[in-house]
Amino acid sequence: MDSSGVRSTAIALSATCALALACGESDLKQPSSSGTAMVRRSEPASVNTAPSVTGIRFVPSTAVPGARLQAVAVASDPDGDAITLEFEWEVGGQRILSDGAEIVVPAADKGSTIRVSVVASDEFERGMPAYLETQLGNRPPRITELEIETVEMADGLPIEPHWEVHPSVVDPDGDHTSFRFEWVVNGVVADVDGSRFAKSHVRRGDRIQVRVIAFDGQAESLPLESTAITIGNSAPEIVSSPPGLDPSGVFDYAPEIVDHDRDLSFAFRLIEGPEGMTIASGQLRGRRRRRSLFASELRAHGSGRGVAARTGIAALKQEPICQEGAP
Repeated sequence: MDSSGVRSTAIALSATCALALACGESDLKQPSSSGTAMVRRSEPASVNTAPSVTGIRFVPSTAVPGARLQAVAVASDPDGDAITLEFEWEVGGQRILSDGAEIVVPAADKGSTIRVSVVASDEFERGMPAYLETQLGNRPPRITELEIETVEMADGLPIEPHWEVHPSVVDPDGDHTSFRFEWVVNGVVADVDGSRFAKSHVRRGDRIQVRVIAFDGQAESLPLESTAITIGNSAPEIVSSPPGLDPSGVFDYAPEIVDHDRDLSFAFRLIEGPEGMTIASGQLRGRRRRRSLFASELRAHGSGRGVAARTGIAALKQEPICQEGAP
């Protein structure tokens, strides 16, 4: 090149360097074959920008007293600085002595507000706080005991024999509770509603238990099941009434028996009766005698399927049929 060409290249290079210095740029490269300098640009120095919290969520999503609750926060820093998170908790308006991301929820009324405040900071400054709130949730009831009662009388009068279950329940929120009852016979839920179960629904050898679930209007308790019991033999029942004397003064009576277990054979024992009264092959016989009060009590013993039965008692007492001095 001639001297003028050399001077032109130097001027262009000097101008490029001056521009780079003015802009705070560095790392000037060697000129290219065209004679023009190439400059790589780097990030300019800037003022620090505080980080910010971009999202918060609770884990789990519902909170109840005594359970753990965690605040999961997401934060970002425009400068790429390391971020530190600070937490502040309130339950029912009261500050909780914890600065971590997790707390054990203290006792408070259902519906009380739980609030967490999260602040993100880098080594230079703190960002603005972000907040998240939820309400203290419902706690389910808990059944503590099942009492099962056998009922055969009401107001002094006999009624259909049945079992009745009385559950004991605790609701930590003090809510009113209702119950659902499931009577299970031989592993199958019976088509029976309510706390009562008639004995007529089962037979000897059946296995029965009751399952109870409490409900507070929002949540159900865990079910509580009674111990399964095996139904034993039921006593036979004398359902007929004795007749009067026939014209010849003979009392002849074959009692009618109903057996819940459908047994077919029975034994009878005369507990009390006038002189001369007998019981044989299920037939009660007697003859009218003077000065006798014709009253008796009979017991029937049922047995079936090779199983000895329990004793059933039936009173066959009646007003005197033949009064003293009567013909």
